[in-house]
Amino acid sequence: MSVYSAVVRCPAGPEVLCRQSLLSARGSYRSITPSCRGCNDKRRESNVNNVTDRKESVGVLSWFNRGSHLRLSWPTRITLARILLIVPFVDCMLSMHDPGITESGQRFLRHAAVGLFFLMAISDAIDGYWARHRKQITKLGAFLDPLADKLLITCASLLLVSQRGHVEGFLLPMTVVVLIIGKDILITIGFLVMYLITSHAHIVPVLAGKLATALQLSMVIAVLVAPDLVGGIPGYRWFVHVLWWSAAAAAVIAAFVYIRNGSRYIEEYERTQGPRQGTSGA
Repeated sequence: MSVYSAVVRCPAGPEVLCRQSLLSARGSYRSITPSCRGCNDKRRESNVNNVTDRKESVGVLSWFNRGSHLRLSWPTRITLARILLIVPFVDCMLSMHDPGITESGQRFLRHAAVGLFFLMAISDAIDGYWARHRKQITKLGAFLDPLADKLLITCASLLLVSQRGHVEGFLLPMTVVVLIIGKDILITIGFLVMYLITSHAHIVPVLAGKLATALQLSMVIAVLVAPDLVGGIPGYRWFVHVLWWSAAAAAVIAAFVYIRNGSRYIEEYERTQGPRQGTSGA
């Protein structure tokens, strides 16, 4: 290995020549210290450009990475499909009592509504199990899953209590519908109040809420299939009545539990965050 001087063309411009110390090692040449101002300025400018290019490339890559996080997981896709299936379900229920529909046509539409509702109820269990088992729980999925349940149960309850979409002989009592939908309204209001106070969305599913949802889904299916089973199963009408009042009672209990948990969370937040805010203000 030897060190010697040589005249090389300066990168600052084609007309400028400068002398650089070169390091020779096994036939390769590497510049050690440039000895002209043009080289220093040009190299400094080149380094700045390289840093800028790297920042831009990192920014582009991070943008693509953020885009990759927007890919929907399969549980979330199932939840979105469940929301979309509400539209044909509502259409089948409303079309049952259209003028000119024959008895066989009404039966077909009711069976189609039963199939769609049963499919949506099963998908509710599938996407939850899939997300937990495959560890694909996302914030979007955690938001859409209860939203899909509330939309489905609300639409079904309003249809079963209306003259346009009810099942003959099994008109859902208005009190049951008010209690079921009122629970969701109270939880939504509590969610907004909690977010305004704490700037956090803290709603943890509880056993009472899951039980209420299960009873409400079972109630809707039991009412939809009632014309096919009421004549063959003794006491089926009594069973349906018990089921819808049980669903209403479970909704009241679930609302109480959610409100209690939300109040405790807000109290805990104010107790832990209040002194800090007072200290910073002083």
